[in-house]
Amino acid sequence: PWGAPLAAIRKIERSLSSLTSLTDELERGARASTSAHQTLGETAGAVTKGLAAMRQTQVRELFQRLTTAVETEGRKANRQVRVVTSGADELVDRKLLDRLIEPCLQIARNSIAHGIEQPHVREARGKSRQATLRLSATRSGNRLVIGIDDDGSGVKPEKLRAQAIATGTATAEVAQAADTSTLLSLLFVPGFSTQSDADLLAGRGVGLDLALVAIQRLGGTIRLESEEGVGFKTRIFVPLDTVGLARVLWVKVGTQKFALPCTDVRSVDLANDEYVPHLLTCIANREATGARYTLTLNLGVDSMPEEDALVGIDEVGGLEEVVIRPLAPLVAALGPYAGAVARAAGSARMVLDAHAVAVRARAIARLQAESIS
Repeated sequence: PWGAPLAAIRKIERSLSSLTSLTDELERGARASTSAHQTLGETAGAVTKGLAAMRQTQVRELFQRLTTAVETEGRKANRQVRVVTSGADELVDRKLLDRLIEPCLQIARNSIAHGIEQPHVREARGKSRQATLRLSATRSGNRLVIGIDDDGSGVKPEKLRAQAIATGTATAEVAQAADTSTLLSLLFVPGFSTQSDADLLAGRGVGLDLALVAIQRLGGTIRLESEEGVGFKTRIFVPLDTVGLARVLWVKVGTQKFALPCTDVRSVDLANDEYVPHLLTCIANREATGARYTLTLNLGVDSMPEEDALVGIDEVGGLEEVVIRPLAPLVAALGPYAGAVARAAGSARMVLDAHAVAVRARAIARLQAESIS
């Protein structure tokens, strides 16, 4: 069909030339398409950042709401309260701020109801008649940390222990063996109260349990500290870029899989000869060795490396966007857990509280260093 040999060769050459021209045009089109895609991506990214910036607001708005509520509730309860704030200029997403208001109000009211004494009682104890409630906001890694501290009477661990036994929340054996941290976690149990008589502010056994559920729905957690006669401290940790869904990294230790919020993970590296506490030891206090990877938890204020913590893990899984569900308080108290992820067939996997894991990892590392020295 190509004709004589010479004519056939010329036809083939013309066909090749046409194909080359077509290939060049396709390549130019592909480059233009790629460039347009990159430009579109950059534009979309800029728009997203712009919208996020427009939604930003200062924590000051939250503190103003809390201050007004504290002063009002304080007058009703015949308590003199001075509110001191720090970190009010921190910027957060408006949706996150709105969802923080109710749980923070619950905690602030709890301070007035349970912690801050009446003026004559404070005076008899050598304190100022006017109590101080401190509100603070800081960044820790990619988390917002809200502090609500009072200089009231604190909580008596023995009172919590006795109340747990009396209400059947815990058996006498379990209550007697519980440490202070576990006893404080009882304050999150629905219906559990240290007040025997109900009034407008306290005694109904509601408040901290609702606050914990609200914070856990944001992928966060609450930590309590108390010193009898000195005061009560509450720390609320919430991811700054997650409202609803959370992106997690799956890790495996032994036969168990756990999730860690990606915002709390700085890096994953191959393990070396340096001692690093195994994650299983941090979770279940079980001796474990032979970790293949070292996980660096990103917990430092403004990502300061000296504040990070290292743990060993056996396997690294994938990344996944999940819904973190809240845990019952007593379940959360069993380990460094921030929530759970529902899986197939009704099963669930635990989401680790990186801050609690870090505390345990540092303690184990210190003990190891002391034993060597």
